[in-house]
Amino acid sequence: VYERCVAAFHGGGFLILLGELEKAGRYLQEALALSDRVGSSVSRLLTLTNLGHLAFVSGSLGQAQTYYQETYALAQEIHPRQSSTFSGSVVGLGSLYYEWNNLETAETYLSEGVTLVGSGEFLDRIVHSYDLMLRLHCARRDFSKAQALLQQAERMAALYNAPHRIRARLATLTARVALAQGQVAQASGWASRFAADFEGPAAFQHEIPLLILIRITLAQ
Repeated sequence: VYERCVAAFHGGGFLILLGELEKAGRYLQEALALSDRVGSSVSRLLTLTNLGHLAFVSGSLGQAQTYYQETYALAQEIHPRQSSTFSGSVVGLGSLYYEWNNLETAETYLSEGVTLVGSGEFLDRIVHSYDLMLRLHCARRDFSKAQALLQQAERMAALYNAPHRIRARLATLTARVALAQGQVAQASGWASRFAADFEGPAAFQHEIPLLILIRITLAQ
């Protein structure tokens, strides 16, 4: 039963990335039921986090908040929040409050999330949390903090000998900050390199760089 729970959980996560949201929901609801059946609080916590992600990308932000808050409370109960594995609900809540333009609350959660993910080696999670925090700093026009976070990200990449795809994502974030500061020439340099390397077809992981590329093109 536990193996089936793990398979359903991971299957749901992959289906979210593929955009098959309805099917992802069925997998995750099965994983949630199996988590309760085997009595695994950690499996329940992780599945609720993914259900929060699913609700978020589906546009059901109130439902996402419910899932994230339940996960956050459960994490406090079983004391795993010191681990980067359980950072999803914290970063998720931060992203919700950012969408709702409650930047102060968003920063509280995102700061905690950045600390949590930084305690592990899940590089994609680290970059995702940096991405959200950089958006917040740019929204506040606090570019000194944005630049400090970019430097922290570069140190992280060096520490973990990050692969090309991670360094490419960091370059995208640097271009986003440059564009927000009005440094169009610097951002355009990234845009030229990205366009030259991009082979297509567009996929989930290309969404952010392609949006930034469009914004740079409009700014030129």
